[in-house]
Amino acid sequence: PSWPGYGGICAEERILRHPPRAARGGSILYVARVRRVDGKPAIARPCPKCQRIIERSGVREVYYTDEYGEWQRMPIR
Repeated sequence: PSWPGYGGICAEERILRHPPRAARGGSILYVARVRRVDGKPAIARPCPKCQRIIERSGVREVYYTDEYGEWQRMPIR
């Protein structure tokens, strides 16, 4: 994606490239997004590329915020 402020690497990809030792294999990942404009929650579902990275990383569960700030569970294959 190309929008202002987007550096080309998602947060999920950054943390999973060099995970803390305690977070390797079998971890639970939480992804939340808050809009800068008004502080309201936004959809934080990992993009398809990050979903593939997550699946290969050994993370066992992923939760992300939806547009209402509610936590949703992302299925891991």
